[in-house]
Amino acid sequence: MTKADFLKNNRGINDGADLPEELLNSIFDEILNNEIRMKDEVEAAPIPTTPAPGLANAIANVGRDLQKEAYVMQSNNMANKTEALFKTLMRSQRKGSGAGSQFFSASHFIHVKPMFEVAWIAVLAGLSGPLQGTDDMDIVELCLDGFKSAIRIVCFFDMELERNAFITTLGKFTFLNNLGEMKTKNMEAIKTLLDVAVTEGNNLKSSWREVLTCVSQLEHMQLISSGVDVPDPKKGRVKKPPTEELVNESRSTHITVAADMVFSLSHYLTGTAIVDFVRALCDVSWDEIQSSGLSQHPRLFSLQKLVEISYYNMNRIRLEWSNLWDILGEHFNQVCCHNNAHVAFFALDALRQLAMRFLEKEELAHFKFQKDFLRPFEYTMTHNSNPEVRDMVLQCLQQMVQARVDNLRSGWRTMFGVFSSASKVHTERHRQLCI
Repeated sequence: MTKADFLKNNRGINDGADLPEELLNSIFDEILNNEIRMKDEVEAAPIPTTPAPGLANAIANVGRDLQKEAYVMQSNNMANKTEALFKTLMRSQRKGSGAGSQFFSASHFIHVKPMFEVAWIAVLAGLSGPLQGTDDMDIVELCLDGFKSAIRIVCFFDMELERNAFITTLGKFTFLNNLGEMKTKNMEAIKTLLDVAVTEGNNLKSSWREVLTCVSQLEHMQLISSGVDVPDPKKGRVKKPPTEELVNESRSTHITVAADMVFSLSHYLTGTAIVDFVRALCDVSWDEIQSSGLSQHPRLFSLQKLVEISYYNMNRIRLEWSNLWDILGEHFNQVCCHNNAHVAFFALDALRQLAMRFLEKEELAHFKFQKDFLRPFEYTMTHNSNPEVRDMVLQCLQQMVQARVDNLRSGWRTMFGVFSSASKVHTERHRQLCI
């Protein structure tokens, strides 16, 4: 390269301007007179590619590939250079890392969701492993606190898959479906699950089913421990009872109050959340009835809780109450027509009590809430062939007419529908009740 080419190649390198020509000339002359070479290049002696004359050299070079030896030596030199440069670069980075790098903190809460979407499986595994493998209560408490925090995150950001995974896993750790293997740590898991239900109820959505199933199983456990023979519908045998210590713990103030708060605080749930809650409770109630419906004393725990939450939520605005009754009414239709008369009688009596309370409120003109509320009575009269159950339907309506006749509005239409269905059953008792 000529000096002119060197000057041309280095134009505009001083932030868009040219360096002084004298400086560039001196640099070119310095490079020309003192070639830039690596230290090992200077020290390495070149290997001759042509043999020296003489018999000794000829004998020494027999069988040698001089070109290959030169190639190997140069390759080794290049590897050494690369290693030296890499070490120098790493040292310079370590020296400058403290001053040159900058850490940026996540400053907004929405950053949590994508981070947790990436890490939730590892978090779940990290909490589940120690909880399953240890009986150390300090570790158990830390793991359960971790479950609480994780569920709070997934509920806040409405992460359905993650929410179902954490709550289902926590529900399995209660061991309520395996009472004989239950330990103290499993009782702590029950407390944690109940606390989650109270604090995160507005965001549990479909996970309410898991929570309410555990509440039902908790009552089931108390029945077994009190000496009641409750068969296991899946295995056809009586479940092994838990230890006396765990039975006493299941009746502790913490668990009793927390389980009651799940239902008594339901009137604080949002209009959407209460629908999810009621739908899940209806499903659990039907599972209870189906699993014990052929016995003389069927399980009606969740059905009783449905009646209670109906009382707690009766003061909701009519739109929300109408959405609730769409679900509750269908459930009462099912239960009132159950083959077990004990189930039907209990449901009709509960429905009568609710109706008496509901009819205390005056219905405004052009509304038909009474008609919809009383419709399960008409459905039962039409679809239940048990004459005793039909008699009870008429007795319930008779009491309502006698006690709430002044407040009846659209409910009359349903009542006359019941009387019309009853008149088609030719029994003297039905005709007397209709009169």
